[in-house]
Amino acid sequence: MEENWFPYLKRSFVQFYWVYLPAAMTLEQETRLSKFHGIKTPALGPSYPARQSHSTRTPDKIWATQTESWRGQEARLMLWAHFWRDEKAADFRFLIDNFTTYQNKVEVLSDVLVDIGALEWRDDFYRFHKVPCL
Repeated sequence: MEENWFPYLKRSFVQFYWVYLPAAMTLEQETRLSKFHGIKTPALGPSYPARQSHSTRTPDKIWATQTESWRGQEARLMLWAHFWRDEKAADFRFLIDNFTTYQNKVEVLSDVLVDIGALEWRDDFYRFHKVPCL
């Protein structure tokens, strides 16, 4: 059973990747996507306080329950949530991830999305606030 990530919304600077994928994907594409977990921060270990981490939890993939027509073809939407501690911590995504190609973490993520045949993707940032009850 997966952990509910809604409590993390109010204490995170949330980055959503809106990824449109072909409705019919090959087993190889699905396997590649399932093995890639997004932009993850390194584990700090027990001696470091959680407030020093760049993220408040690991990224999570949320799938739309229905397919939709996207530019004339059937597609599925995957919302990929990344939970950053704050706006400055979100800059972690620009650190070099691959020292062979000198790609940052966003470029590596983009390469994976191209490899699996993603039709399009974009990212948006959100800051959620609790609304008082009337």
